[in-house]
Amino acid sequence: MKVKILGVYGFKNAMIGMRYPKNSEHLSDSMETDIGKEDLKLLLKLNRAGRDHRKALRMIHVQASVFMPISWWIQYDTYKVATVANSRSRMHKMGSRLLTEEDFHVGHWTKTMSHVLEELNKDIIIWQRRSDKAAWRRVIDLLPMSYMQERMVDLNYETLLSILESRYNEKLRGEWRLFCDSFLGSCPCLKELWESLK
Repeated sequence: MKVKILGVYGFKNAMIGMRYPKNSEHLSDSMETDIGKEDLKLLLKLNRAGRDHRKALRMIHVQASVFMPISWWIQYDTYKVATVANSRSRMHKMGSRLLTEEDFHVGHWTKTMSHVLEELNKDIIIWQRRSDKAAWRRVIDLLPMSYMQERMVDLNYETLLSILESRYNEKLRGEWRLFCDSFLGSCPCLKELWESLK
């Protein structure tokens, strides 16, 4: 499992827009990838005032490459509002190679998982040799939830705050903590914004 933050964009324009309601954009002190001291002070105030007042957070975008098991992606899909994702395709690439233990996130590899992997690979071989669509479909249908998938995601600070509030101590704690801590450690002022809501 891994998360790689590829970029954070839009601070300068988001901070200017944040100041429009009071005609104070000339006071903005932010750069494109860095929030200025005065802008941060105002942003924290608006953040504490609630979602209706922190609209600027929806204008700050983050792009990341995220490699997690399917079981985690199902929970992540709850946050599809204001997000975009491209994934490595199971539809087009599944069956192009045999699967290995490294393709799965399993706490303890068991005989059952070895049997599942063996059966999946039998169908992959059938698919590769005969283009048997039924064999390919069995692989797709029976792929365990522990199968790892990499996606490129684009989301904004508002969505990240929602994820932090809802999922930091979630049941899939290892996966969610890795995800949240990766963003908290790499996205400017996100930690301060989150802590200001506690």
